[in-house]
Amino acid sequence: MTREEMLVKLKNIKPTACSLVMTYDMGMQFEIMTSEGARTEIGNYSDWPYYKFKRLSIEELEVLKTKIEDKTLSVEDFSEPLLILVKSISKGVKNIDLSEIFKELLKYPLSETEKDFYVFCDIEDWNFEILFFGKLEEMEKDFVDRFAVFTQWEDMDDEELEEYCNLLDEESEGIPFYNSEEEQR
Repeated sequence: MTREEMLVKLKNIKPTACSLVMTYDMGMQFEIMTSEGARTEIGNYSDWPYYKFKRLSIEELEVLKTKIEDKTLSVEDFSEPLLILVKSISKGVKNIDLSEIFKELLKYPLSETEKDFYVFCDIEDWNFEILFFGKLEEMEKDFVDRFAVFTQWEDMDDEELEEYCNLLDEESEGIPFYNSEEEQR
């Protein structure tokens, strides 16, 4: 493949994270690629922070809304698959107010056209962070914004471009996430 062909291929990809590896001392290492460029992320995360969930029913939303407004939301108020995320948060963050955290979830019209919603949850960060996204595109934008320092494709030599092209051929394009219906995307 010529340099120009590799550049065309790499400039037409969706935001992608691949080659996820748990390291002994620093957490996670993975490759990040966008249409602009790539980089290696080392450390910072002890677990992959993106999740995908099925939309909640109107009944489930009403129960959550009432409990959030009353500030009485607890782990017992959640069912699978959200329960997995809530248990992880509760275990990783002490003295947590679930009502405060999950009030953001109510900002999205979760029972409308989109059938899934997405979550970024970093329980290892000094400043615990959880974000909800109504659409996959919103989550992808967060991913790109969060990891926006890249080496541009044009600034790489042919050998580096070939490595990233091969990586794309070997692994799926896109951002992996814990999926409530599957083990992991």
